[in-house]
Amino acid sequence: MMRTFLQEVVTDLMQEHTDFSKTVLVVPGMRPKAFIKKTFIEEGFQGILPEILTIEELLEKLTTLKMVSGIPLWFSTFQSYKTVTDNEKSFEDFLKFAPTLLKDFDDIDASLTNHQGLLNMMISEERIKNWGKDMDIGLSHIMSNHIGFWTDARATFYELRKTLLNEGKAYRGLLARRAKELTSNYLANHREEFIFIGFNALTQAEKEILIQMMDADRATAYWDADTYYLENKNQEAGDFLRQYRKIFGDKFKFIASNFEQTKDLTIINVPKQETQSKLVGNLLDKLNEEQKNKTAIVLGDEQLLPSVLNSLPDSVEKINITMGLPLSSIPMAFFFKEIIKLHANKEKFDVNKKYYYQNIIHILTDNNFAHLFNPESSEILNAIRTQNIIFYEEDKLTALGKVFHLFKSPKHIHDFPAMIVDWINYVQKETNTSDFQSEYLFRFRSIFIQLDNFLKLFPYIENYKSLNQLFNQLLQSESVSFVGEPLVGLQLLGMLETRLLDFEHIIITSVNEGTLPLGRQENSLIPFDFKKNYGLNTFLENDAVYAYHFYRLIQRCTSATFIYNSDSEGLGSGEPSRFLLQLLLESPHQIKQITASPVFNKDKKIALEVEKTDFVQNKLEEWKNYISPSALGGYLWDPITFYKRYILGLREEDEVEEFAGDATLGSVIHETLDLLYRPYIDTILTPDIYKKIRQDKESVFNNIVQEMLLKGNEKRGKNIVILQVAREMIDNVLRKDLKLCQEKELIIREIEPSFHATYQTPQGHKVTFKGKIDRVDEVDNVIRVLDYKTGSVNPNDLKFTEKNIEKISTEKQSAKAIQLAIYTYMYFSAKPEMRELTAGIYPLRYFSKDIQPLQWNKNGLIITESLDHFMEPIGMLIDEILNPTIPFMAAED
Repeated sequence: MMRTFLQEVVTDLMQEHTDFSKTVLVVPGMRPKAFIKKTFIEEGFQGILPEILTIEELLEKLTTLKMVSGIPLWFSTFQSYKTVTDNEKSFEDFLKFAPTLLKDFDDIDASLTNHQGLLNMMISEERIKNWGKDMDIGLSHIMSNHIGFWTDARATFYELRKTLLNEGKAYRGLLARRAKELTSNYLANHREEFIFIGFNALTQAEKEILIQMMDADRATAYWDADTYYLENKNQEAGDFLRQYRKIFGDKFKFIASNFEQTKDLTIINVPKQETQSKLVGNLLDKLNEEQKNKTAIVLGDEQLLPSVLNSLPDSVEKINITMGLPLSSIPMAFFFKEIIKLHANKEKFDVNKKYYYQNIIHILTDNNFAHLFNPESSEILNAIRTQNIIFYEEDKLTALGKVFHLFKSPKHIHDFPAMIVDWINYVQKETNTSDFQSEYLFRFRSIFIQLDNFLKLFPYIENYKSLNQLFNQLLQSESVSFVGEPLVGLQLLGMLETRLLDFEHIIITSVNEGTLPLGRQENSLIPFDFKKNYGLNTFLENDAVYAYHFYRLIQRCTSATFIYNSDSEGLGSGEPSRFLLQLLLESPHQIKQITASPVFNKDKKIALEVEKTDFVQNKLEEWKNYISPSALGGYLWDPITFYKRYILGLREEDEVEEFAGDATLGSVIHETLDLLYRPYIDTILTPDIYKKIRQDKESVFNNIVQEMLLKGNEKRGKNIVILQVAREMIDNVLRKDLKLCQEKELIIREIEPSFHATYQTPQGHKVTFKGKIDRVDEVDNVIRVLDYKTGSVNPNDLKFTEKNIEKISTEKQSAKAIQLAIYTYMYFSAKPEMRELTAGIYPLRYFSKDIQPLQWNKNGLIITESLDHFMEPIGMLIDEILNPTIPFMAAED
């Protein structure tokens, strides 16, 4: 590998300096510090090393101010906001726009823009009116709100700056502006020489600091530039460096020509994010130990870190992970998030001493603390699921013992963090935890102690939703560090951490458009045109920053592998980064392009068929004695699902229906119609009876809903819509039947009667059908066997002739026809005197649709002879199920 940038810089510094006691090296971030020290030693330097500062540390040195960010800055901004405005916004409402507004404040100061001009323009009523005139509208309420917002924002900006400076603090942009203003004074009173190393996109304030220092012969800058993108004005990677070369002229160094040297470049596209991680593991497994020590894995999307760590092969013995694992990614974080959500939902739903079922389930099924949950927790979970409880009462949770303390809301929200700290102390002291769990608990304890301190200093948190926002912010800012030697072994880092560093082999993941670069993602309240006019950075400058990092990382390597996710899910995903397309179209390199497929373990075969063993045949012998009409339709849809349900007896676990599902919706409708019609069985229905039925409908319906769905819990949101649909379906039945009884004689004969009948299949198997028919009625002396359906019905699926009758036993769309045919067979068997009837689907969804009858040769009147045409292929289907030589085969789709 060619000499690294740091080797070139250190060699030049050693040639220019013999004493570094008054020299300060300034670098973009913390990570290069260790590599610079290592390079000095490798180059043979034996004296006292120079002081090394990050750019933020330099700004603090120039100003004697302390940089403030994150939650403390939020609170300070809110205090300033309340001081200068009459706005009654709560801290929760304030946080909806504060982080974005603070970023804009930061950009305004860092860019040295005319903040008075910009902020005045944002609230210019004349500008807003002209905008409205262009759109042919007057000064609307929305426009007035816009002016009001920016009036408050302007006042907050000046008050915040004044308050922070009086306290000896500053946010980063303000820190840079003050440093620029104080640089000349600092240089007059101090004798250090400053060496800026490897910068690219300086803010305007930082750039002017450097200009002042270089004009005073007190600074040198080493730029890491390559002729490939520096000399080509179309290459955005060189945008900033071309500016600096124009400013500094002969003082601009270094310019190299490394990018066009021979390199082994490969682009690999894989489906899914996780597959990228697997591929990284496979690529590393092919490297020897020496190659691994010269390799860097660069994560274009740092969210991929956990899955990459899980995919590292055992052959990786030494690794340095610089970014740390965000505490928010630790599984234990979800437990504590759920505790806060539990109390937040209690506030949201305004339920006294009751807790939302989802939070309880998530907490009591969390694996991190499974050893703390006593047997009563299983009983609680079972009760929630079987009784469909949406809000569970607090006093029923006391059986949980010490875990119950997490559910009990303190008298004041400010006491909540201390309550969690006490619980963590108990877990650490009284229970056995692994080393990892102890470390994580220590970190979360620290988080809640910080929260406790914040709440004491800033009494603005009034609800758990705001507390949750602070908790999530702390989670994002904290990470679990990995023990590793930063100077040896495989390096795993994010794109920004590669600044100043060079690697012989690199593997870059998530090289997708929308990730690298981010693209048009403007986290700003200031319009794009304003930002351009006032010299603030936009997404265009951000793209140029990432382009530089991308090309700079490649320029000294000997091999690079770029991996992108080709999956098209999500906006902008599935596309390779424009940087890759530029490499393919513009660079002199021959680049291999590979499409990789996920690697599956060939030893693990998915069971697509199940042989009918003795066990299966014994279960089928039991099954044939109680065949439900729906079971045969289920077999047509998927024999494997049939096998799981009727042979293995597997059913889906009960789930709480917070919103009525299809099954519950159907049950509510069936039960309501049952209770409304039952008093009038064997009675000729009249309009007067229907008037009484309609009067009773609402109370009957509400009682059914209360019993079947909500269990006493309040009806909310989506359920209101779903239950209104159920009401309309019931109304459709009553209106249809009323219309029918006005034209013909209608008598309800039976509601959900149970029937059973024996049948002999073509191969001699004696089977028994059992089932309930939704409704049997009589219209002008003709019996109708009816099956209610809430879904759509295709009438063609119920029409059969000699030419297509075989499809009833082969096509899944025939499931409804099978049900009607067996219902008819059971009814004929129970009523031997009956010679003919109509069997059909009663569509509940549409008032305009009539009964959809089962038909033979276009005749909806079924007689015993025509029923035989249906039953023979149904019998053959049963023979297939019972045939020991035919396995259960999974449906193709």
